[in-house]
Amino acid sequence: MQSSHSKDRAKGLSYAATEAVLDHLFAFASNRPELELDLAHIAVTGASMGGYFALCAAADARIKACVSVDGFYSLASFVGGRMPGPLFRSFTNGWLSDGVFNAILRFLQRLDFQARWEFNHLKWATGTKTEAEIMTWFGDYTLLNPDGTEYLANVTCPTLVTGAGPSLYFDALTTTDKIYSCLTSLKPGVDKEKWLENF
Repeated sequence: MQSSHSKDRAKGLSYAATEAVLDHLFAFASNRPELELDLAHIAVTGASMGGYFALCAAADARIKACVSVDGFYSLASFVGGRMPGPLFRSFTNGWLSDGVFNAILRFLQRLDFQARWEFNHLKWATGTKTEAEIMTWFGDYTLLNPDGTEYLANVTCPTLVTGAGPSLYFDALTTTDKIYSCLTSLKPGVDKEKWLENF
């Protein structure tokens, strides 16, 4: 699975957006001192993909707290949890061509309405035409840096990570637990907390 974009693209876009918003906020506060905005206590929060983007934004030193609700560590592995493991690994390791991957998934979609709906929705949401293009698009959304280091090690503000217990879409080991363990600059129970809903 080779992305045509930099693996850092999604984080870069998020960080650039965060920087632009914070720059505007600080400039606005400077021009409107009567508002007495407390710029020392800026927090960011988001749910699902917003949880991912909140974690990306939290690396900015001006962010003083972060709440990530049902965020993901890697969108590709998150989506990969919705298909047979050997199929996902074969594609991501480059052992299957795009054409073979698409053919297998289209066959599986004929057998499962949920999978058919999900992939059709994803094609619409991402502007892609094939299942392989979806997976390539998703490859950009990861908290692992291109050099193999952890992006979350840059987060120094207190962070709450929440998530669902095992469900159709969530596996805490690859989402909430993974995010929590990669926040290596934060002390458990002091700077970082994890809340998992167990069903």
